Amino acid sequence: MQVTRYQAKAALLDAGLLDQCEAIVAASDDPQLKIAWQEAGFIRRSAFVDYVGAQLNMTPEQLDQLFIAAAKIK
Repeated sequence: MQVTRYQAKAALLDAGLLDQCEAIVAASDDPQLKIAWQEAGFIRRSAFVDYVGAQLNMTPEQLDQLFIAAAKIK
């Protein structure tokens, strides 16, 4: 499943997680992570999503539900 940057960030905002995600990315020393956050669409089974999800202590099921919610945002 893939969602746009807007859909992903809107879903994170709705879930109260956007500020935490932005802080995780800002604190990272990984330039590819920062580029992905700023430029890429969000793919559920990506290393980027898995990393940020782990930092948020989210289960795979919780990430799936977040993507399902994001996909409904138009």
